[in-house]
Amino acid sequence: MADAVNIFVTNYSEKSDIVVNEPKDPGFFGSELKISYSAGDYNNDFWDDNRSGSLDKTDSLAVRKLDSLKMNRKMSISGNLVEASIKGYYNFGWFEAGPWIMFYNHNHLEGSRFRLGGRTNISFSPRLILEGYLAYGLKDAKFKGSVQSEVILSKQHWTRFGVAYRDDVENTGAVDEFFSGSSFLTFATTFGGSDRMNRSQVMRSWIESDLFRGMTAKIVFTRWRFSPAADDLPDILWYPDELRTTPSSGFITGELGLVLNYRPKAVYVIDGVRRFPVNFNKYPVISLQYFRGFDDFAGSDYDYRKVIAGISHSFHSGGTGSIEYDVSFSKVFGSVPYPLLLTLPGNQSVFRTSRTYNLMNYGEYIVDEALELYGSWHMNGLVMNRIPLLKKLQWRTVLSGKIAFGSFDESSNGFYDPVTNPTGILTFREGAENPAGFGVLDYRTPYAEISYGIENIFRLLRVDLVQRLTHNDNPGADRYGVKVSGVFRF
Repeated sequence: MADAVNIFVTNYSEKSDIVVNEPKDPGFFGSELKISYSAGDYNNDFWDDNRSGSLDKTDSLAVRKLDSLKMNRKMSISGNLVEASIKGYYNFGWFEAGPWIMFYNHNHLEGSRFRLGGRTNISFSPRLILEGYLAYGLKDAKFKGSVQSEVILSKQHWTRFGVAYRDDVENTGAVDEFFSGSSFLTFATTFGGSDRMNRSQVMRSWIESDLFRGMTAKIVFTRWRFSPAADDLPDILWYPDELRTTPSSGFITGELGLVLNYRPKAVYVIDGVRRFPVNFNKYPVISLQYFRGFDDFAGSDYDYRKVIAGISHSFHSGGTGSIEYDVSFSKVFGSVPYPLLLTLPGNQSVFRTSRTYNLMNYGEYIVDEALELYGSWHMNGLVMNRIPLLKKLQWRTVLSGKIAFGSFDESSNGFYDPVTNPTGILTFREGAENPAGFGVLDYRTPYAEISYGIENIFRLLRVDLVQRLTHNDNPGADRYGVKVSGVFRF
């Protein structure tokens, strides 16, 4: 029930068909309520006929109030705006437009870039999901886009099959939204552009399913055609043939991948045709990804293997707030051009993200082995609540740190020279010390940064002062920077 100021929520539950004289282990009674995946497929008439007890007058009134609020145009628009600020999509019924954060972008190749896109929801179909976008750059005057289709084969095991095609430009090393699952993260790693933009044509198919509770497996096949996005990009050539006779600026890969995610005792929130994991427990999340690139398969030019293993965890630290961390190890086996190696995700935008290096330039470091550590301490009111005037604002302090170790195998992935390094994959042009213009890391001198932040500003904003701790002598390196982000924390 709601009045002009307050919303009152009550909860009523009713049990039936109680089983007696069949003792259970104590853990049985600690399991959470499980809702059938088909519960959302039935209308109100079904529930009226099958509800064990009829709604009383108060409940019926609340239902009518909610229905009337949903029909109110002003309330509907306000609700959609709030939903769009969280999800990134504005709901027009069966179609959701977005992500809004990707509507405008700017880089040196496209100039001002505009993108319109969207996706269907459960009002369109409870099983079929369509998604796509169309983008246009004013400077290069070219259209780009993507189309994607996914079918839910089983809601009980959340089995899904999908296909997608994308033809677009991107920064080398930009985070792939397909694997990150976050358009905000993709936006942060692409805004601003760099001198190593490429045009990629990606055809992808996948199948995903729960193997058992908490364990999700995804098999992905990807065919990727790469070429530089501009003709004036210097020194980014490599030899695709063993005889080293003709350098090339483009290549094709045919890649098969296996992605495993394990969330012990996972809890999921289902929003129509989409599902989101919610970590309400004390267990860490473990992930393992394995990719195999096949030479001469579907026109592929290179044979390689890539392994990515990670563990992440978030837990309360008593009265001092909460701590979260993420540790990952990545390794590429084989001799491949640098776009297929590990480009550490830089972030030159004004937005802070938790999975990028917020003071690292785009393409600044490329490695074939990386150990990355991220940690964050949300202090809640540990500091601000002790300052009388600031206490009323309910601001919260947060301390974060990131560090990346890495290595680069010069003998296999280094710069080709017919005398000193004939097995190198990149061509070496006379007078060019680093043809691709990127740096490499080692385990003795990692990249590190730390940030000092305040969150819960107006219940939404977070502002961080980021300090770069190492490699400050690199060209274009900023030692300090201010980043903003939107964070909902309850």
